[in-house]
Amino acid sequence: RRRGKSEELHHIIQSGGMQSFFTLFQSSSDSPVLLTVSALNVAYLVPSYTDEVTHKDVMVMIDCLYYLVQSSSSRILGAVDDLDITPTEVFTACVEAMQFVWANCFAPKFLSSDLNVDDNDCFPRQRVSPKRRSFGDNDDVDFCQLVNSFASLSVVSVSLDCEDAVGPDKSTYHDFADILQSLCAVECCRGLVMKEGVMSILLKWMRSEDRALELVAANALRDLTASKHSYTAGWVHSEWLNDGQAIADVVERLRSPDLEVKRCMAEIVSCLSGVPHTRAAIIEAEGIKCLGHVLVNVNMTDTLDDRIAIAVGNSLLNLATC
Repeated sequence: RRRGKSEELHHIIQSGGMQSFFTLFQSSSDSPVLLTVSALNVAYLVPSYTDEVTHKDVMVMIDCLYYLVQSSSSRILGAVDDLDITPTEVFTACVEAMQFVWANCFAPKFLSSDLNVDDNDCFPRQRVSPKRRSFGDNDDVDFCQLVNSFASLSVVSVSLDCEDAVGPDKSTYHDFADILQSLCAVECCRGLVMKEGVMSILLKWMRSEDRALELVAANALRDLTASKHSYTAGWVHSEWLNDGQAIADVVERLRSPDLEVKRCMAEIVSCLSGVPHTRAAIIEAEGIKCLGHVLVNVNMTDTLDDRIAIAVGNSLLNLATC
């Protein structure tokens, strides 16, 4: 049950252990204990996986992790108690497995010039020949399905229930948040995380006293707001307005002593100032005054970098033409 040494885990994988746990998980829907045992062993084995993996196998990995994360505050707790495994251990195993799946199964494809985005549905379209794919050839799961499922898993993993269940050590929760930020940085994933309700989570983090979460939120919100996909961009802009206080909070954070947070806020305002229905909200929140403060009253110990200067200049220009 527990994480073993690296060579032991490799031996289990080479002996067909991973596939056995896949099968056990898929055939144990009526047994929470077997589901937990099989899913947890998959989570432990994933970071040691070195073989070529099919789309279908990646989907089962995601399903196992989703089960563990989603059930953290309900069914799994009884099973975990029986197995003498703490929720913290479960979440740690899940986040390490998710980091591996992201780094090895998704990030390389998103960085590839062979992956493009279809603006009609905001899903990635593969133009990679089978011989050049990093996944196996005998797949019956489309890559878009994997992206959808991983996006859903990433948002569920930072839900309020999971945050409470992680415990006092928030490093694991911060790792989940970092994965979500990575998804928000990818154009074809932005609509997917929006569909999962990510904005409310990010706005909560932006207002948090936890600097790590505030910084993740600042970067993720900046990336979502800067989406080039018209449908996603319109959706994000609507969410900014629907919150009521969100745009005013962004304007206020233009005064943040944290340079990176200030930079992200300035770039968010720059994007929103170019849209008529959000431009008015910026003016109402005294955005012009705050933007002027950023340019004129820069702290002597701070440096106004080019990105902030450009963002503030664009914002003032947009607001002046309304």
